[in-house]
This record gives sequence, structure tokens and C-alpha cells, in this order.
Amino acid sequence: EQKEIVTAGELLRQAAFYGERLQFLPALETYQQAIKLAEKEKDSTVFSLAYLEMGKIYRYQSLKQKALQSEKKALSYIKSPACDSLRLELYREIGDMYTLSGQADSAFHYYEMAGCRIKQAKILQQNGSNKEAETLLKTELEQTIFPKEKAEVCLALADLQITLGKLDEAEKSLSQVPPSHPHLREMMIKKLGRQGIRVTVRSEERRVGK
Repeated sequence: EQKEIVTAGELLRQAAFYGERLQFLPALETYQQAIKLAEKEKDSTVFSLAYLEMGKIYRYQSLKQKALQSEKKALSYIKSPACDSLRLELYREIGDMYTLSGQADSAFHYYEMAGCRIKQAKILQQNGSNKEAETLLKTELEQTIFPKEKAEVCLALADLQITLGKLDEAEKSLSQVPPSHPHLREMMIKKLGRQGIRVTVRSEERRVGK
């Protein structure tokens, strides 16, 4: 009787409880139970969440192929536009798995769908396509994005420009970091300082702060 009143949502919470304590076997078994219950309830969101979390466990265990299969299954069950954030998370997770597996082209494809421009740029940079990486990040800065995302893109762009020896442009990219994220700005100031332009950037920092 008690089993009949257990919901798929409760099973997901119980599985997450096991997972947080690195008790992977009971976690996976409980996610499977949630999936079976979701089949009866025809709840595609539970399917997606269960397979996503199972994929994370497989990744932690370095079972890359199982992780990919699980995450792709999770993606296949997403039907509702209300699950867009979950869909983007899955694109990012799958991109990460392909990166870990050394499949850069597939990773790039999923990062593109997830909107992970910094990760796309890193792949381009690793392939020697520095100009394309720089253009990608500059284009992203022209979009309307949250301050934290803008700060991260600015820093990634400045970091790339430092690598390319474009110190003046790196300084300009740094000056675009939103003032709401001074700790991120300070990190890059130190990095630029190591490149011999500390004084210039610090005076710019004072000017921007006024």
C-alpha cells in the first residue's frame, strides 16, 4: 500500500539524496524505479530528469559511452517548450561528454545549440582557429546577455587576445567587464600585469571606477 502512494518526484528526490552521498548503486536503481513509474504516469519530464542525473553518475564513474547514451535519451523525452532550460543543460552536458571523449566536432555542435560560446571558442583555439574564436566572442558581446555572462566572455576574449599578443585589444576587452563583477576584473588585471601592462590597466581601472 505504501508503494502505491510513492510518486516519481519522490523517487527522484530519494535518488538525488543517494547521489549526493556518492551511493551510486542505490541512486541508479532509484532513478530506474522513477522511470518505470513515469511510464505509467506518462511523465516525460521525469524521464528526462532521471536520465540526465543517471548520465552525470556515469560520467563521474568515467563511463563515457553510458553517460552519452543516458543524456541523449533524456534529450529525446523533452517535448514541452517549458523545458527549454533542461534542454540547454542537456546540450551542455552532451557537449562536455564529447569533449572528454576527444570528439571536438560533436562537442562544438552541442555547445553551439547550448549557447556556450566560451567553450566553442576554446575548441576553435585548440584547433588553431584563433581568428574565428576571437570573432565568435566579439559577436557574443554584441548580444544582450546577463552581466555575469558578459564578464566571463570579456575575460575569455581578453585571455585569448593576451595569448595572441594583442595586449591593447585585451585591455579594451577588460574595460568592458561590468563593474558589478570587480573580482573577475581584478583576476584579469593581475594577468595583464604579468604581461607588462599593469600600470596602464590600473589607471584605466581607476578611471572606470569614478
